[in-house]
Amino acid sequence: MTKDMTGARSQIRQVITDLGTEVFFIPITVSINSYGDKTETEGVGVSVQAIPAEYFKGRYNYQPVGNINEGDVILIIRDDETLDIRDGSTIYTIELDDSIYQVDSIEDFDIANITLAKQVILKKRLYG
Repeated sequence: MTKDMTGARSQIRQVITDLGTEVFFIPITVSINSYGDKTETEGVGVSVQAIPAEYFKGRYNYQPVGNINEGDVILIIRDDETLDIRDGSTIYTIELDDSIYQVDSIEDFDIANITLAKQVILKKRLYG
């Protein structure tokens, strides 16, 4: 079964590469001064190819995982992307459809101990 999943991973990578849209994740470093004032500093964007989860769900019978609420956006990216959102004072944002979203989580989509893709859950940002 592992061999079959490795082939599926290669197919998924190719679909994301061929049909995906380039999106930019912008790292924002958040700092708070001694008076409690918050400052956000944008870094250099990280370019990633992504497809909407709806396409992935229909083609691969994929069911999203994680804490998903109404209004959340789910993107699927390649399994070998190195986007890391767990850096304490840094958050990642993305602009989609004239709205700003914040990356809430990145989850691996695994079958038979093979990561086929990554799911990125975006939550609408209420400020900034």
